[in-house]
This record gives sequence, C-alpha cells and structure tokens, in this order.
Amino acid sequence: MRKVLVKLDSHPYFPDVWFTNSRVLYAQQVSKIRQDPAARDIDDLAGVVSSNDSRSQMVVGIFVGDSYVLVHELSHAVINVFHAIGMDANTVTTEAFAYLMESFYRQCTDHLNAWSVSNA
Repeated sequence: MRKVLVKLDSHPYFPDVWFTNSRVLYAQQVSKIRQDPAARDIDDLAGVVSSNDSRSQMVVGIFVGDSYVLVHELSHAVINVFHAIGMDANTVTTEAFAYLMESFYRQCTDHLNAWSVSNA
C-alpha cells in the first residue's frame, strides 16, 4: 500500500484534519502543527491522533488495515473538532457527531482503497 498524507474535508467546520497511513508522514505533519511536538513512540501503535493546543489542526494516523482502529481514531478526531468549535458532544449534538464521523470514515476508506489499488 502506498504511504500518503491527505487533508480531509471537515465542512462545515473549520479545523484542518490530516489523514495518513504512514508513521513517517504522521510525524512530519505533527511537527508542522505543533510548536513542541511530543517525542512520542508510535512504532507499536495501530493508530493515533495528535492535535495542536486549540485542536484546530490535527493528524489522524492509521497504521493497520483494521476498520475498528479507524473508527476509534476518527471518534477522537470528531471530539477534537467539536472542542475546537466550542460544541459539546452530547445527545443534542449526536446528529452532527454522526454526520461528521460518517464523512471522515467515508473519506478515509475511499483514500485507503485508492492507495491500495494504486500500488497493485
């Protein structure tokens, strides 16, 4: 599978959400969005999300092909978006949460499928 970094569409919200399947590209992007990127060992992680302090920029890294890891990490990303825009995740905002989660999941799986095919 090709290793790629892409920016996800988070419309109608403003935060920048980057997605990658590469530990190297993940670390490079984290160093761009954080003034003090934590020297975190991600070699043993299946997936991870890092953000800047305001959570207006984040990187989602998925390093295995398991959909449950993608769902887990994307839930962190959606919570970060909600934090950045000042929206609580609760029963009132559940529809907004679900739509953004669905959008991120669709975009990520489309990218993962394209990256897999383009390497065949």
